[in-house]
Amino acid sequence: MGSGYGWKWAGVELEIGPYKTEMSTSRSSSNGFYAIVCLAIIAACVYKWYQTSGASRNGSEYAIAVTQVIEPAYVELFSEINVNQAWDMAARMTDIRKLIVDKQTKASMEKRQVYASALKLVDGMIDVGEVRTAALESLLKTTKQPRLLETKRTSSSAAQVFIDSQKRRSMDALMARKPGLDKLLAQVQAEERKWNAKLPKSLLPEFYDPSKLSRTRVGVDITFASQNPLEQKSYDRRGMSDRKRMEMFRYQNGYTP
Repeated sequence: MGSGYGWKWAGVELEIGPYKTEMSTSRSSSNGFYAIVCLAIIAACVYKWYQTSGASRNGSEYAIAVTQVIEPAYVELFSEINVNQAWDMAARMTDIRKLIVDKQTKASMEKRQVYASALKLVDGMIDVGEVRTAALESLLKTTKQPRLLETKRTSSSAAQVFIDSQKRRSMDALMARKPGLDKLLAQVQAEERKWNAKLPKSLLPEFYDPSKLSRTRVGVDITFASQNPLEQKSYDRRGMSDRKRMEMFRYQNGYTP
């Protein structure tokens, strides 16, 4: 009886034992699977957080887009000088500089280096803008100034030759400064790309308000002496004979007969 009970118990043990072992193994495998799933979900959440807000550790909510405001002005700065499109580029570049300085003051130390390079470029562009503005002022004065020695027949052709020559010299002065600024522009573009490459592609570019960029025409004061003194003097003597001209010369220089 005892022996039978023992065998029965042993039989139960033999029947139940393997079952318990199989269930335990299945439960452990299931727990491991759930752990892997949980870790995958956590990793996905961390990655999503990095995509949306983790970039703030780099001191930026937006991708740098300083070239978007510089490049159009750069193209216009070295475009053909035209008195009908006499825009003051120095004033416009000064406004762009103010916007970049505002971005720089709010940026992290690492990011400020990109803006520093952009400001160096803009300072050079302001200098060129002043040269361009001075050239436009000179051309506008030449265009509006009456030419006393010119007749209706020769005025347009003679004046145009002079204006074209003056414009050509002004463009040569501008283009002489372009190679140095081209290098600075390439540097800013490279630094901007390098910085943005570290950021999530989902970030929006920073915004520069175009309403804060002035669009001022170059003006000239037309109340200046409109006649060239030498031309006026020649015009006043246009009816003089050689003898009369000599007498006038002697009189003006204190000669007496």
